[in-house]
Amino acid sequence: MKPLGYAPPAELKRLSMSALLVGAVFTLLLVIGAFIDRGQFFHAYLVGFIFWTGITLGSLALLMLQHLTGGAWGLVIRRVLEASTQTLPLMLILFIPIIFGLKQIYPWTNPAYMHATAALQQKARFLNPSFSFCAACSISLSGRCWRCCSTGSRWNRIAPADKTHSQAPADDQRARAGAFDCLDYLRVD
Repeated sequence: MKPLGYAPPAELKRLSMSALLVGAVFTLLLVIGAFIDRGQFFHAYLVGFIFWTGITLGSLALLMLQHLTGGAWGLVIRRVLEASTQTLPLMLILFIPIIFGLKQIYPWTNPAYMHATAALQQKARFLNPSFSFCAACSISLSGRCWRCCSTGSRWNRIAPADKTHSQAPADDQRARAGAFDCLDYLRVD
């Protein structure tokens, strides 16, 4: 069977340049906003980060469900889901500003605030930046170790297959999700 060639439309180059220009303008506005009101910047950044991470992880969940059920119902959207889950490493990089903005986002990073009530003092072992960072790293590392054990090689890149009963891409994507469970450790109840 002869592979079909796909040539992207000529207007796609114009559209991609326009999108790059819009992205550059909004990145400049993001940097300006960080200098104008640092606290508001980090709160807005956290909302945007959780929104885009939610889309990425939602795509991952749908992709895993499709691989788990093994049906043909997801073949149409599989490539879109696989492409959106490829942004998980980018989401890990985009998490770095949240680490630097912990003091502006979460009040429990302030020791005076933690000593205000007895309930917060009981949670002090868990509500601190060191514990949150260690939890995020251990969850990410456990996901990577699980991937290494399940695939046999830590550098092995599993190419998504078109077979409906293939589990390998779901295993690879499931291992990547561990890095983002750290958001649960940062909440104050």
